[in-house]
Amino acid sequence: MSQRTIAELQYRQSLPLSMKVAFTKTRIREWITRFGFDGVYISYSGGKDSTVLSHIVDDMYPGNDIPRVFFDTGLEFPELRDFVKREPRAVWIKPEYTFKEVIEKYGYPFFAKETSEVCYQAKNWLRKEAKKLNKPDADLIELAKSKDKWTMPYRVSIMLGTFESYWSKKKTGLMPKDGKESGAKRQQDRYQFMLNAPFDISHMCCEIMKKNPAHKYVAETGRYPMTGEQASESKLRTNAWLKHGCNGFDLAEPKSTPMATWTEQDVLLYIKMYIEPPLKEAWANIYNPNRKKRKFARKALKRFNYRKTAICSVYGDIVTDYEKDGQLEGQVSLTDLSDEYGLFDLGNPPLKTTGCRRTGCMFCGYGCQLEKEGEGRFEMMKETHPKIYDYIMRPKDKGGLNYKEVIDWINENGNMNIKY
Repeated sequence: MSQRTIAELQYRQSLPLSMKVAFTKTRIREWITRFGFDGVYISYSGGKDSTVLSHIVDDMYPGNDIPRVFFDTGLEFPELRDFVKREPRAVWIKPEYTFKEVIEKYGYPFFAKETSEVCYQAKNWLRKEAKKLNKPDADLIELAKSKDKWTMPYRVSIMLGTFESYWSKKKTGLMPKDGKESGAKRQQDRYQFMLNAPFDISHMCCEIMKKNPAHKYVAETGRYPMTGEQASESKLRTNAWLKHGCNGFDLAEPKSTPMATWTEQDVLLYIKMYIEPPLKEAWANIYNPNRKKRKFARKALKRFNYRKTAICSVYGDIVTDYEKDGQLEGQVSLTDLSDEYGLFDLGNPPLKTTGCRRTGCMFCGYGCQLEKEGEGRFEMMKETHPKIYDYIMRPKDKGGLNYKEVIDWINENGNMNIKY
């Protein structure tokens, strides 16, 4: 099969939700047909994406016993852990090391996975070079600049901003036809200040705390994962879809991402349309005088594991994003009238959650430098989970993770404005 294109991805992302649901069900059916019910599992974080994926699978195969595997890193929101506990098919998998052990050995997860990997590997190479010169305290940026660009690893050239000129000549064929590397790589020289940071950043947290336990689970059980990942979430996931599609049968370790062409808006709309209404109706009828309605309500609630909310409470409610819709909050808009009376065909209004938008690892710093004032994950954590906030910000000598010192150093030396 020829490699897919960005235009194809954009087209699929523009399709209506009903078509995306149909495509997703087809991909799930293909995956289960290939490996069987005893050869698959759902990667279940308790977040909204995996909740939707689990709901779709249940809709297709009522009463299925496919494991919902939760990788218990200890970095999740407490509300998410409680949400997962309501899932009777959940399988809890713990990593071999704690987060504290990982950051002490490898470094903090900041900026982006690709950036932190480049910085980690470039810094380690330069340290070895400094050791050879018997200069363990050398300025690593100056040391890198003094090296022959034809002998340095490409990750060091990325940090110095010389990647294009170097690799377009050094490794013909690795560069695109226009001779330009990706925007991400062209911009990573802005992080070269991290080479002299008194602490490390790296990509190893995900590797050790999630990927390694996942690989081990596959090896032990012979089950291959279905995840709620979307191509729009990162460049790495976009490239994965372009190369392998939704069902990566050709991967060394097969993996299915049946919702890859969805967007966050699709996920929120699915919850509003297909999960919230039956759950609310079931709770409304649990004590209904009509015996049939009570029975139906109990049956529905059993499917939802008797939870009160459609998704984890840490997200808050799903509401119209008036700012994105070009309206003032509280103002009666055309979207509101369309929803209530069907007066206008405006399509679906943009949605947002009133609480957390993303609920990955609480301590992860990927993308925090891009957050707006008042919307930063650490700012929100300070308000919603003050004890956890205190723990990660506290200095190491006081039993914490030292995030305050790390963020202050990044802001001062990298001219950034990470909010906390």
